[in-house]
Amino acid sequence: MKKILLDNFKTSLSDLKKKEENKISKKLVKYILNPFKIFPRIIWEIKKYFKETNWDERSAKMGNSSVFGNQISLSEQKKITDIHEKILLKCLNGNIELGSNVLDFGCGYGRFSDFFIKKFNCNYIGVENNEFFLKNFQNSKNKTFLSFNDLKDNKTYENYFDLLFVFAVFGGFKKNKASNIFQILEKKVKPGGKIFVVEAISNKEVEDEWSFRTEEFYKNLFNNFDISTEYYFLEDDKFNQIFKGTKL
Repeated sequence: MKKILLDNFKTSLSDLKKKEENKISKKLVKYILNPFKIFPRIIWEIKKYFKETNWDERSAKMGNSSVFGNQISLSEQKKITDIHEKILLKCLNGNIELGSNVLDFGCGYGRFSDFFIKKFNCNYIGVENNEFFLKNFQNSKNKTFLSFNDLKDNKTYENYFDLLFVFAVFGGFKKNKASNIFQILEKKVKPGGKIFVVEAISNKEVEDEWSFRTEEFYKNLFNNFDISTEYYFLEDDKFNQIFKGTKL
């Protein structure tokens, strides 16, 4: 199936990435000049393979900016979100009914909540387990926020949602944890309900605090859905695959 590029854009994160690459070059020179310093680095790299992103620590440092992975301005956050919403509208328009029940897993500070409510009049439920975000949420008409534990244990939401929406979240979990979480989430989607997931992918699996996995990994993860991978977009040269599907 031929894939359709929806957008290719740059943000200030590109400049931050270049700075980080320059830092890496300087570190390599340091290790060459003093080889003994490389051993602690090797140990750190090994530990990193088993380590997940610490969201409480990250959000304490960066606030809402933490969902983007870097400390960026409010205007840049809005710019990125506006572009993401344009991409979502292209994919979701005509594929989601007005008044749908939407589960936004790993919603961060709820940056897509107004999009779903204003564009599609959805009943929006955002799910987070990060204390920084949970204590700042404000529920309102058509908008509810829950912890993952509250969602998991609430039988009301079994086979309840018309759409499960996940935007760049599973890369923050190790494989087994991502699989266990998705097994819980898919039970919340009603028969014939939809899934819409965006994840950064690569040709080979890269395990890190934020992991990049293959398209095949996610297709296997979503094996109870009739998955399409027709659309993708590039963001700072990062390949973001869109997985859409209907519950079988």
